Amino acid sequence: MEDEPYGIEKEHAHQRAIQLVPEEFFWDCVDELAPFGSDEGDMALS
Repeated sequence: MEDEPYGIEKEHAHQRAIQLVPEEFFWDCVDELAPFGSDEGDMALS
């Protein structure tokens, strides 16, 4: 079974998602202020 990529990265994103959300801020999983950067955001993403 192949491992699925975890997180939110542009290289694995659907092209339409990239068009709708082009700002790098939304794709950042390290910045605590980004939507998926906090512990709660990471839990929601998973």
